[in-house]
Amino acid sequence: MSGSAEHEQKRSWPVRLLGWTVSASCSRPRLMLWLMLLLGCGAVGYSVSFLEFRGSRSSGGSRVAFLQQSEAPADSFGDERDLLIVVRTESPNGRLIRSVIDTLGESLSRDTRHFEDVLSRVNLAAMKRKALQFLSRDEILRTEARLNGYDRVVRNQEWNLVQADALTQTLVRQIERQQQAGQIQESSWTSANRLASSLSSWLQHSVKGDSAEGSGFRAPLPDLLSVASDQKLTDGMTAYLINELETVGVIQVGIRNSDADAGTEADAINALKTLLAEAREAGKWPETVSVSVTGMPALEYEELRATASDMARAGALSILLLGLVLWPVFRGGRHPMLVLMTLVLALCLTFGAATAVAGRVTLISSCCAIFVVGMCVDFSVSFINRYLALRQELYEIPDALREVAETTGSEIQVSAVTTALAFSTALLSGFPELAELGALSAIGILISAASVLLFLPSLIAVCDEETEMELLQAPTFSPRLKLLLTSRPLIIIPLAMLLLGAAAAFAVRSDESGLLSTVEYNSSQIDLHSPR
Repeated sequence: MSGSAEHEQKRSWPVRLLGWTVSASCSRPRLMLWLMLLLGCGAVGYSVSFLEFRGSRSSGGSRVAFLQQSEAPADSFGDERDLLIVVRTESPNGRLIRSVIDTLGESLSRDTRHFEDVLSRVNLAAMKRKALQFLSRDEILRTEARLNGYDRVVRNQEWNLVQADALTQTLVRQIERQQQAGQIQESSWTSANRLASSLSSWLQHSVKGDSAEGSGFRAPLPDLLSVASDQKLTDGMTAYLINELETVGVIQVGIRNSDADAGTEADAINALKTLLAEAREAGKWPETVSVSVTGMPALEYEELRATASDMARAGALSILLLGLVLWPVFRGGRHPMLVLMTLVLALCLTFGAATAVAGRVTLISSCCAIFVVGMCVDFSVSFINRYLALRQELYEIPDALREVAETTGSEIQVSAVTTALAFSTALLSGFPELAELGALSAIGILISAASVLLFLPSLIAVCDEETEMELLQAPTFSPRLKLLLTSRPLIIIPLAMLLLGAAAAFAVRSDESGLLSTVEYNSSQIDLHSPR
C-alpha cells in the first residue's frame, strides 16, 4: 500500500529525492550495511591512529585556524611541561629531604629519554654578581642614593674627600651639628664605629707587616648594600628547594619534547611512577617520607584517566537506560537494538570526522558525544515510530520506509540542519575549546541524521524481512496520559505556567539594584579541572 500519485505530486523534489535515496538503499540493504560498517571501521581505525586526547585548555596541534590562536602562549612558555616532585616528611628533617632529593635528582638526570632540565638543587657559586636581583625596590633606591654620593669624587677626581683625615673631619662636624640639635642619629655612631674599626684593623696589620688589602681589610666607607643577600650567597654553597620548616622539598623536572611521539607526557609520567615505585621498594627512603607528583602535565594526565573511566561508565549506563526505556515502548528488544547500533555508528563516524577536522579532542570538546547521543536516539526513535505506525496501516517494508523518509525523514533533515547551525554559532566564541565543541557537535548532529536516513532503513529492511506484519506492534503510549494531556488544556496550561514560575523564582533573587541571577558565573579555567 502506498500514497496516491496526487499526494506524491504535492511533495517537493528534495523530499522525493530523499525518499528515492532510501528506497535505493533498501533495495540492496546488505550492500548498504556492509558499506556503512566498513566506513565505521575505517573511522575507528583512523581515530585510534591519529586522534589525540588532550587535557590542556591551551593545547596546540590543531589543524583548524580558529583553534590555533591559543598555541602562541604555550609555545612561548614551557612551564606547562614541567613536573613538580614533592618530598614531604611528618616532622622537620632537612637532611633526610636533601638525601631523597639527591637520589631522585640523579635518577631523573640519567633518564634522558623522558626528562630534561632537572632542578633538584642550585649551586650558588658566582651568585654575588647577581645580588641586585634579590633586592627590593626601596633597597635598590637606597643603594643608588649612596652610589650617587661618590659621583663628585669620581667625576672630579677629588679622591682627597675619601681619605681618612677628610672622613674624620666630616664625621666630627656631623656629630657636632647633631649634638647642638640635641639628638645624635644612630647612623652617625655606626659611621664612627666603622671608621674606628677600619683604622684599628689597619694599624694591627701594619704592625704585623701584613698587606691590608690581602688580609680582610675593611674600608671606612659605608656599605653600598645594607642587606645580607650578598653575604649569604657564598661561593660553593648549595641550595635546595625546601621550606623554612624543613618538612617539604621540591624537585622541578621538564618533560622532554618529542614531536614524533604524541604520547610523550603519558610515557614520561608512567616512567616517573615506575621510578618512584622501584626506589621505594629498594628502601631508598623510609616509610615516613611521602613522595608525590604535581604540575599541569600530571594533573591533566590523571584528569584524562578519570574522564575516560567516567565516560566508559556513563556510556554503559546510558546504553542500559536506553534499553530499559525503549524495551517497553517498542514492546521488544529488536528495534531498540537497531537504535543502539545506529548510535554506535554515528559516534564512530563523528570521532573520525573530529580526527580529520581538528586532529584532537579535549576534555571540553569531547562533550560533543553527549549531543550526538541525544540527537541520534531522538532521530532513530522518531523514524522507527513512524515506520511501525505505517506497517500497522498495511504498508509493505519498501513503501513504508520510503514514506517515512519523505515525511519524518524530511523533518529529521530540517531539524538536524537547524540544530547544527545553532551549535555552529559557537565558532564565533573567543574561547577555542568552546568553538571546537560547537564545530564537532554540529558535525556529529549532521552525521547522526545521515546515519538514521541511510543506515537505519537498511537495518530495518534486513531485520523485518522475515517478520510477519501481524507480529509488528506500534509503540505503546499510555492512553490515560494522552487523554490527560489533550482533554484538559485549560488545566494543563496553567499548571505548566505555575511550574515554570516556581523554577524562575529559584533562578533569580531581588535586592536594592533589582533582579539578579542566583547562578554565579565562574570564569576561572582552573575550576574546569576535575576536583579529583
